[in-house]
Amino acid sequence: MLAGTGNRQLWQLLEYCQVLQTNNRDETTQDILVELNRTEAPQGEYPQSTAFLHFLYQLLRSTLGGSNNDVVRRLGQDRRSGGFLPYLEFVKEVFLKYDVRTYKAPNDKWEVAVSTLRIVHLLLSEDDQQEFGELDRLAGGRTLDEDGMETEAERVRSCRAELIGWFLANRSQLLYLVLSIIRELARVVIEEDEDELSLVVRSREREEAALLALRILKHLLTFEMESDQKARPPTRTYVSPIHSTPLVCLSDLTV
Repeated sequence: MLAGTGNRQLWQLLEYCQVLQTNNRDETTQDILVELNRTEAPQGEYPQSTAFLHFLYQLLRSTLGGSNNDVVRRLGQDRRSGGFLPYLEFVKEVFLKYDVRTYKAPNDKWEVAVSTLRIVHLLLSEDDQQEFGELDRLAGGRTLDEDGMETEAERVRSCRAELIGWFLANRSQLLYLVLSIIRELARVVIEEDEDELSLVVRSREREEAALLALRILKHLLTFEMESDQKARPPTRTYVSPIHSTPLVCLSDLTV
């Protein structure tokens, strides 16, 4: 884990260097997302993207709940709407296409999946019992600190609410991909396909991807249970507090 004392400088350096361009993107942009699509994907190897995602995960993990929380919510605020959301958009972009990209080594597919799912799970699991029941507050006022800025809890809640909106929107490709990881592993176990099961056992990344997918689904179901304690429309759909988009009811789905 990264040392807490250097977190602030690392976040600021990350934003200053624009490894991922977080503002004013256009056709001339040259950053890690462009490198992913133009170089890594055609070659079928993703060392820079997976390294960057691992770095983001470790930095975020060592920052949340620590003394440098404010650096995340103020990140890039002198040039854009501050916060982690542009990096979360990158995580989403990588995960949405992980299953259709080409890979020189088959296990690299699962390394890419794990590098994104770790970040998603980290944000969903941060104080979920307290936060899930309060997501509707995003539709109204937010908690501000003495400087008039959103508190870190609000900023993390914003990212978490974005994730839930993405996952539970009707026909969500994110939710489909998470369920497909779980479904495929279940198929292998149920059919007792010894050859394929041995491949799963030998692939630490594939096993971790399935475990993370299950944990993410658990957090989404927790959100549903929290929501069920409130008035629920008879149509068995929700309206996202931030997107005004109908949300799918997980209890109606089958894996």
